Amino acid sequence: MRRLIVGYSFRDPHVNEVIVDGIRSSGLKLFIIDPKSPMELRRQLALGRYGDIWKGIHAHVSRPLSEVFGRSRHFRLDGPCSTNRRVPNQDGTRFAHLPAP
Repeated sequence: MRRLIVGYSFRDPHVNEVIVDGIRSSGLKLFIIDPKSPMELRRQLALGRYGDIWKGIHAHVSRPLSEVFGRSRHFRLDGPCSTNRRVPNQDGTRFAHLPAP
């Protein structure tokens, strides 16, 4: 089972518990699009006692949605609710390779 997570802060304990349960019981794999770097996210999860979520992350993208999905003349991906901050992955790829927990 796989899930794409876009724009979730991982600050809701109830949702985090459901995610942890999916990782532990079903091998849930997460694909995350988030402006935070992978290391920032890892620290946040560890501080919140949700380190098991880290084990389920298969890929993490820290680029703006407009770079990930491309631009369209029919809708905007860089509106007021999203970030325009550019955080390139260190190795130049779209997905950061996450170190083992």
